Amino acid sequence: MTGVANRGYSDLAVQDIPKDTKEIWYKLRRVNGDYLIFYSLDGVKFQQIRVFHFINDMSEVKGGAYISSPKKKSFRATLAEFRFG
Repeated sequence: MTGVANRGYSDLAVQDIPKDTKEIWYKLRRVNGDYLIFYSLDGVKFQQIRVFHFINDMSEVKGGAYISSPKKKSFRATLAEFRFG
């Protein structure tokens, strides 16, 4: 699931992930003011899942991670690494 906040509003892009998935990789790329989000289940083959554009594009933006599950209270997740580059 990815979410974007823009001018005080946010949305979620929901994607089914196989139940036996243990790790997920995400990449965010900025191309001329558009932002592209990719994900991978193996860290090698990435698929694009989202494109978005901020209303007021800035040279610097804030980003972070939020982990949740809409279905079960027993869901557990660990954010192991977060890199910018």
